[in-house]
Amino acid sequence: MPRPQNLGLVSHSIPAADWLKVIDVVNRLNMALDYWDVEAILEVYTEDCTVEHPHGLVRGRDEVRAFLDAYRPLTDGVRRSNINQVVDANDDGTLTVTSQIILLRVAAAGEGRAMGWLDVAARGDGLPAVFVHSLVTDRLRNDPEFGWRICARVVEDTTANTALSPPSHSDTAQARHYA
Repeated sequence: MPRPQNLGLVSHSIPAADWLKVIDVVNRLNMALDYWDVEAILEVYTEDCTVEHPHGLVRGRDEVRAFLDAYRPLTDGVRRSNINQVVDANDDGTLTVTSQIILLRVAAAGEGRAMGWLDVAARGDGLPAVFVHSLVTDRLRNDPEFGWRICARVVEDTTANTALSPPSHSDTAQARHYA
């Protein structure tokens, strides 16, 4: 996926409401992943979406659902933070959000505390820690009925801290599957 169109001053005009909404969609996807709300995850994608990921290429919501079933054990105890979001307009009317995602391991795999606990999880094992860093490019299309949705997602330039991998996925070849 190419880098953002313009890393300097923006040469195109994106209405502020659209700019904010596409960033909100990406943030809501990450929060839905953290809460593991599969229906909310699928809701942000178009029916004909594509997701290119180090774990594979999927097309459409049914394949995304199957991908999530295989992906879930790898992200148990992980939280996501998106940073450096850049929004670009495309000639076809879509908007592209390019960002970096950091996956933080907050609990050991299999320990997976649910989101929303009120106590402080005091740990002596080095957690929380950065587990994965990736570049993510989301292309969003404005659906007249449902609003902005992701029609294409590319996850690339992934680096994983394999010391934080679940025991069954700790080898280097499996580490590329985590973003």
